[in-house]
Amino acid sequence: MRKFAVIIFGIVLTSNAAFAVVQELLIPLPGLIGYYEMTRFEPSLKTSAVLVPSDVTHILNAGIRMVGNASLGTVYCPNDDVFEDLIIEMSMGLVDLTNGISWLNSALFVENGISTEEIGAFVAFGAVEGYIPTLDFLLSGTEEIWVNAKGQMGFPECGWHDSYQTIDVTEVYMVLTVDIPTPVEGNSWSSLKALYR
Repeated sequence: MRKFAVIIFGIVLTSNAAFAVVQELLIPLPGLIGYYEMTRFEPSLKTSAVLVPSDVTHILNAGIRMVGNASLGTVYCPNDDVFEDLIIEMSMGLVDLTNGISWLNSALFVENGISTEEIGAFVAFGAVEGYIPTLDFLLSGTEEIWVNAKGQMGFPECGWHDSYQTIDVTEVYMVLTVDIPTPVEGNSWSSLKALYR
């Protein structure tokens, strides 16, 4: 059974005796949970299915909420006699196979320890002129998201002092802003009030 959290933040009355209810859904992405270990040259890649509830009719926006315990790794730079922490970049994407458009996003982990990253909207790349990209291809229930964790390369004059960068992702959700229709018997004020009883 699919589990998701729902936050209702807007309602619009339509002319066909139905409400288009705008909701924020948190879609679990279990395939992205776990341990990512990065070397200087090798990133770490995971994928997860995106299972959108069947009553969603339109996807307005998509982002990511991720909780992870990061270990940035440290290099020693003898010229300056300093230690430097190296950030972790996590790039992520969705691909609409019907038209080849990629939806991309990224996050930076810049501190050691547990961090919650609220990652904003995915951005479309590769759309032809005059075509308006849409995330509705996710409604098929067969799409996947990929996440690629990559550590900062470091500096030529610096050498590794500590272990390579790692991150242990403990929670991750796709945050979708969607339309879900809610049928109403008639457009009367009494019908509107009935929704809130």
